[in-house]
Amino acid sequence: MKILRRKLVAAVASVVLAAALLTGCADESGSTASTAASTTPAAVAVDGTQTAEQVLAANTADHAAADAADYDESSVVEIALDGASASADGDGVKADGATVTITAGGTYRISGTLTDGQVVVAAPDATVRIILDGAAITSSGSAAIAVTEAEQAIVILADGSQNTLTDTSSYASDADVNAALFSAADLTVTGGGALTVHGNGNDGIASKDGLVIAAGTITVEAVDDGIRGKDYVVVDGGTITVTAGGDGVKADNTTDADAGYVAVAAGTVTVTAEGDGIDAATDLVVTGGTLAVTSGGGSGTRPDEETSTKGLKAGVITVLEGGTVTVDASDDALHSDGSVRLGGTSVTLASGDDAAHAENALVIDGGTVEVTASVEGLEAADIVLNGGDVHVVASDDGLNAAGSSSGQQGGAGGQQGGAGGQQGGAGGQQGGA
Repeated sequence: MKILRRKLVAAVASVVLAAALLTGCADESGSTASTAASTTPAAVAVDGTQTAEQVLAANTADHAAADAADYDESSVVEIALDGASASADGDGVKADGATVTITAGGTYRISGTLTDGQVVVAAPDATVRIILDGAAITSSGSAAIAVTEAEQAIVILADGSQNTLTDTSSYASDADVNAALFSAADLTVTGGGALTVHGNGNDGIASKDGLVIAAGTITVEAVDDGIRGKDYVVVDGGTITVTAGGDGVKADNTTDADAGYVAVAAGTVTVTAEGDGIDAATDLVVTGGTLAVTSGGGSGTRPDEETSTKGLKAGVITVLEGGTVTVDASDDALHSDGSVRLGGTSVTLASGDDAAHAENALVIDGGTVEVTASVEGLEAADIVLNGGDVHVVASDDGLNAAGSSSGQQGGAGGQQGGAGGQQGGAGGQQGGA
């Protein structure tokens, strides 16, 4: 796990907080409280000061390339799917009944329908571009597309095309290939077309290395995880809709400290997951785009003790610096086992537990944070409010800092509704726990 740099951070800006008073400690009307009290800025030792740029620089670089979708039309090898069989015209590919195997680097265009078959890429150390141009591939025994060997696989959705991948209804517990669109190599999905993925047996789209989504209209339905990359999942564009029985979007490398991250820079991502919405083993970074997540049935559903149903979850640090984020989660809406820094994103959170929870530090440097429903609003060992607008509705503490907290207006130490305040705050003079 990465060791986050510790730094003294002073709270120097105004923040407005509207927080529900403690249950059993509120006034008789049970109304929420809004604070506008000044406190002396205080410096506290926290983590969570890293910018998105710093966090990403400390991680392994993603493989995104501006020319990923570029190819020479004259060199494209055509693959035609015709129901129960396929044919190919060119080098580097062979068709055997309903199985198509690509064995060399190059660009291959796939069109037509395969009712029960598979496209396999076994091209060691090569870059393979697959253009899906009106392709519908269904497999009753494995993945629809399985990249078992390659240096890099690039799936290009032809402009205006509609494409569908459907896999088997079950995989062996030790199966290496276990997603409708599977890659053992770095995988990029891009282009101006549409792709619908049905992950009937396990995951929808999965890479055992890194996964970059650069463009396209992508719809994923999966019985387990929707979109999974081992080293990272990076979204640089596109319109992505995920419905998952497990986690929505996931990076699960827990071995390498510089991997296992999720980054969203642009595009529109909508996730509905029975498990976690976004699950990053290490870092979760949002610098742009629109992210809407519903996990575990939403804030009106009691969290399941056996299943993690957090909205956005990170193992080390979450940094939200741009774009718009909306989360409706059964468990914590925004959770980090390390720290959280909010620095410019418009964030709306609803939770059946904590709206924002950090085991170490929660630092708010700017943007807007609107908590519409929660038990604990903002909870961390250290809470620092440096700027932005923060509004919290909570049935218990609005702010709960186990270590220390600071902020000029409405932060912990305010008169009403803030942790440590005079009225309704935990440990306050009136109604405090």
